[in-house]
Amino acid sequence: GINAEYGVISKTVKASLFKLINSIQGHGSILLLPSLFRYENAQGGLQECGGAVHGKQYLVIAFITGVANMGGRILGYLLTGRVPFLISQTLLGMAIAVCYAILLLERGAAWMEISMTIIKIGFSMMSLELSLLTIDLNYFGTDKIDMNSGVVQAVGFIGTTTGTAMAVFLEPYTAVLCTCVASCAQVIVAASIGYTLKSTGIVTGLRQCIGNLVAK
Repeated sequence: GINAEYGVISKTVKASLFKLINSIQGHGSILLLPSLFRYENAQGGLQECGGAVHGKQYLVIAFITGVANMGGRILGYLLTGRVPFLISQTLLGMAIAVCYAILLLERGAAWMEISMTIIKIGFSMMSLELSLLTIDLNYFGTDKIDMNSGVVQAVGFIGTTTGTAMAVFLEPYTAVLCTCVASCAQVIVAASIGYTLKSTGIVTGLRQCIGNLVAK
């Protein structure tokens, strides 16, 4: 009926917004961190090189982009199915939003490195849960799940482009502010999706999906 169709559209919109912001956070941070380093270097007197990234900053970028990302995937796997979506994703969204706020309020290499590490870990944990959500039968239902999942993935590419563009073309802390606002919105979206799932997590739906694929 009309109500059922509206419900599916609403779920797709919420999942798409979640994916959009998640992509902005994760892929935007790849270029945002070097931009922040260059900005702080220039403010610190390294004007002759345009504030270029140097020394241990390369190692920090490699650690946050690689090791923190892998750590987040592992933690996400351990939490999936054990902690309800509503609790895990809302708290992770809050943590990311707080870290972006810290970047705005506290300048300095230590705060920057700690905040960006937490952001990257949180992004990886949320993206893992989001990947499962896009094929969850409890959330989307069996009708048109392929189309709805495709819409969510397509919106993710828009988020990737947006996050990258902000990191490249905006002043670094303007990009941080925009992402902070988006992260606050993500908390609301995550809570809404969590209530839709009735705090049951998404493992049941995932198992149903895999079972149907095996049956075919």
